[in-house]
Amino acid sequence: MKTHARKQNQKNKLKKQKLLFAIPLLLIALLFFTACGKEKKDEITYYKIKGEGYVFDTLNNQPEVGATVIVSVGVEGESGLFGNHGPKDETYTTDTNGYYQIRFMKQYKNLKVIKYIFELRYDTNGYKALDNYTLYSEDIENAKQNILFDTIKIPQEI
Repeated sequence: MKTHARKQNQKNKLKKQKLLFAIPLLLIALLFFTACGKEKKDEITYYKIKGEGYVFDTLNNQPEVGATVIVSVGVEGESGLFGNHGPKDETYTTDTNGYYQIRFMKQYKNLKVIKYIFELRYDTNGYKALDNYTLYSEDIENAKQNILFDTIKIPQEI
């Protein structure tokens, strides 16, 4: 009888030990999955300030319809051990008046945007691009109203 009670006590102790081991393991797994789920894949916030401007063709002094303004951004801590993890480039197209308006990204996931690189692409007898232009986040933070860029005049030949 005593051996049966002793075996039962040992089984109960073993169950308690397994339970004491399983509970922290379960809590760690729960914490891991909740922490991973908090960051949204493409969480982006923008400044209220926007940038706007016009693109004209110097040959006939007409608006350049369909020119593309591409905005790339640099973020703090962008490059790491596994490569860059900044956002994709954003593309804005000029309308029939040659007008474009861009949004300034403020934050990508939990990374602060520190600079903006603009490139104008247009199609006149094949693909051509003008020089890049860089603007820093301090310029956007200090702006009181939308930023009006100088009119871009596309030369006949680059």
